[in-house]
Amino acid sequence: MSLIVASTTSTSTAVNSQLHRHSVGGEPQRKSYSVEDFEMGEQIGEGAYSRVVISTFKPTGKKYALKIIKKQLILKENKTKTVKMEKQVLNMMDHDNIIKLFCTFQDANHLYFALELAPGGELYSYIKNYGPFSLEASQFYTAEIVNAMEYMHTLGIIHRDLKPENIILSKDMHVKITDFGTAKIQKAEEEEVMVGDSPLKSKKGTFCGTVQYVSPEILKDEECNEGADLWALGCIIYQLLTAAHPFKADSEYLIFQKILKREFEYPPEFPYVARDLVDKLIQLDATQRLGVGSDGYKQLKAHPFFEGIDFSNLKNQTPPSIVPFANLDSLEIEDKQDEFDELNPFIVEKLNEKYSLFLLKNESVVYTRKVVKRRKLTAKKRQLILTDFPRLMYIDFDARVCKGFIPLSKSVKLVKKSDKDMIIKTPGRDYIIEDVKGCVDKWIYWIEKILAEKLTDKN
Repeated sequence: MSLIVASTTSTSTAVNSQLHRHSVGGEPQRKSYSVEDFEMGEQIGEGAYSRVVISTFKPTGKKYALKIIKKQLILKENKTKTVKMEKQVLNMMDHDNIIKLFCTFQDANHLYFALELAPGGELYSYIKNYGPFSLEASQFYTAEIVNAMEYMHTLGIIHRDLKPENIILSKDMHVKITDFGTAKIQKAEEEEVMVGDSPLKSKKGTFCGTVQYVSPEILKDEECNEGADLWALGCIIYQLLTAAHPFKADSEYLIFQKILKREFEYPPEFPYVARDLVDKLIQLDATQRLGVGSDGYKQLKAHPFFEGIDFSNLKNQTPPSIVPFANLDSLEIEDKQDEFDELNPFIVEKLNEKYSLFLLKNESVVYTRKVVKRRKLTAKKRQLILTDFPRLMYIDFDARVCKGFIPLSKSVKLVKKSDKDMIIKTPGRDYIIEDVKGCVDKWIYWIEKILAEKLTDKN
């Protein structure tokens, strides 16, 4: 079907595109989809001309990340080429480490991309919040990125904006590369195939990518091939191990100058085997970067940095723990809950270990905080724990005793009195709760979420 902007206003324009369904994940085959097929949930991302919400596909109950794009904005900002390119390359690919496109559809004002949901969050969030990765974790995540890059490049797809923000993690913490809006299809572009408003040329074009990861040839407006992604890979490895960019300066111009001169330094603790790999990726001459050429990826995977890595079996392996999580004490791990909008597997694992005495078989902690539970003239300090059973229990952790449960049902009402105070109203009684860290909004969010998900068919 044609992608048409409604013609009822003076700004309306036809956008020449075909949004064909691309089924993944065993969903039923359909001729077309509409917004009515999806139940909208919370917003998890927002860009200049789009936003992303968690949505549920009604026929199966499966959750997707639904990207909602405003037609008028993409026309105004001349982004139709970006949207078309993203759809085109996603339709070409099917790989465990690349985000999958379920379907696309539209209404009068919006375009919709239903994408695979990766609730682990951005790789960048882990670097930002927890600092450098261990060498083991850096090796594993780099290896999964390399697997995805090899697949893309075999198809002639150059990402051109690889960075930790565009690498998201699945529920079980495996890599999913996303955001292909600035991608280039190398073989097609050699023939200057139209993919948007104008041809994407193979040798000359506008600047694309992100400042800290952009390669010298892109800065110099020269021919761009898979070497641009390999340069970015070198920058990502450096960032995984240092939590910093290799090229740092006070302005974009100065960063560009450092890139063009290949001017950066390694901290003393930087592993030698990783330094050797980064040196071979961050080469000014794109043809000399490790990974370029007919057997480039064979050579790249053979580098000593990947010693012990089984590239063919990564998807079946449990990713290494990100060390900072392992080093956090119990109080810190609870404080880290609020840095993520979705359940974080590492945090959940740590909380489940801490409160295992109070959990049923296969029950998992959703949210927990120290609270003051008030009743009449008494005030008791307790650990309040919400689980996915769902149960809401209050315990004396020091005494290792469960003191009681707040019954959860559809009849429960949550009343926010302040950032620290709330009332949980149940049919039997009201529970007055003070969250000592002022996280009442988070409590309401998680309790409402778990009730909606778990008590649909219950009382």
